[in-house]
Amino acid sequence: MYSLNESELLRVAHVRATANLPREIWIDHAELNRKVAQARTEAMRNTFHGLARIFGRIKNAIAEHRRYRAGVAELEALDTRTLDDIGISRADIPRVAAGLWAPEAAAAKLVAAPASAGNENARKVAA
Repeated sequence: MYSLNESELLRVAHVRATANLPREIWIDHAELNRKVAQARTEAMRNTFHGLARIFGRIKNAIAEHRRYRAGVAELEALDTRTLDDIGISRADIPRVAAGLWAPEAAAAKLVAAPASAGNENARKVAA
C-alpha cells in the first residue's frame, strides 16, 4: 500500500491552501489510507475464514473416511456365521459401514405400506 510521507503531505496541504477549490472536492489522504487499510484487513479476514472452512471440511472428510474404514475392518473381522446372525452378508459390509444399509424387513415395510386414501387429494395421488 502506498502512503504519503511527510513531505508529500506538506505538498498536498500547500496545494490545497493555494488552490481555489471548494472544500468538498479536497481529498483527505489520511482518511483514504485508513479506509483502504480497513478494506484490506477485512478482505484478508474473509480469505482466512474461507480457508479455515475449507480445511475444516477436509478434516471432517478425513475423519469420516477413517470411521468408515474402521467399521469395514471391524465387520470384515467377523466370521460368516456371525454376520448371518446379525442379518448381513459380506457384500453388505461397505453399505453397512457407510450407513446406507437398511434391513430387508424394514425396507419391505416401507415399500409394502399403501398410502391411505383419507381424502380426495390422497386418492388422486394414490391413483
